[in-house]
Amino acid sequence: MKVALISSLIGACALLSGCGNTTSDSWYDYGNGMINLENVTHIQGRISLSYYQDSNGNKELCKGQGRGGNWDNPLTSNDVDIIIDTLENVVGNECFRKVKVSSNIKFDNFTLNLFEHKKVSKENLGKVKDDLGDALSSYNSVL
Repeated sequence: MKVALISSLIGACALLSGCGNTTSDSWYDYGNGMINLENVTHIQGRISLSYYQDSNGNKELCKGQGRGGNWDNPLTSNDVDIIIDTLENVVGNECFRKVKVSSNIKFDNFTLNLFEHKKVSKENLGKVKDDLGDALSSYNSVL
């Protein structure tokens, strides 16, 4: 009887030892949940930047600076470098006040927002740069 009970317990432990194993490379833990990458067919990282001049009627506040722009690019190291250079120039130029940057990873139909800054300024530019680096690292860890 004891041998049968011990054998059953050992068998149950061996059978259940693989259940709930989430340390595999096929899972991506994003903090609030996990994504089984084996069930994902398409992964795409994006970075978005927009900045515009505050306008007084239809006049540009700073002539020759343009009215701003809007970009939505892949999340790559080259694009992050371009966005950082652009942010440094735009934030340093007092003509542009509506500066926004965000990043996400799209897993098929699920979009994971990595970060969003709705108002980038000189004071938080360092944090934005750190978040861009972290976003790129998160995306690269998924690939």
